Amino acid sequence: MEVIPSLKNYKVDNNKLFVGGAVSGFFGGLSGHQGALRSIFLVRSGLSKEGFIAMGIIIACLVDLTRLPVYFSNQGKVLLLDNLGILTVATLAALSEHLQEVNY
Repeated sequence: MEVIPSLKNYKVDNNKLFVGGAVSGFFGGLSGHQGALRSIFLVRSGLSKEGFIAMGIIIACLVDLTRLPVYFSNQGKVLLLDNLGILTVATLAALSEHLQEVNY
């Protein structure tokens, strides 16, 4: 959309966001490009930068909430117990990074 001059000022109507979500979800499952496609629709919808970031966070949380039951139903206990040390260190590292950002 950035390369074609006539599409540079194109706005996505709110009634087309569902289509963007469906296209993003389909191609995300097919090839993993959901973030790029979702960003195209959200950037062109006229959201503020705060709204864009908040929407990305909400979508990421919803995607994770739908994935977790599948992961845990198939292999949850085995994977969790086998990787408990790594998960603990990764969680603590993420929390410490977040706390450092908050302090600045």
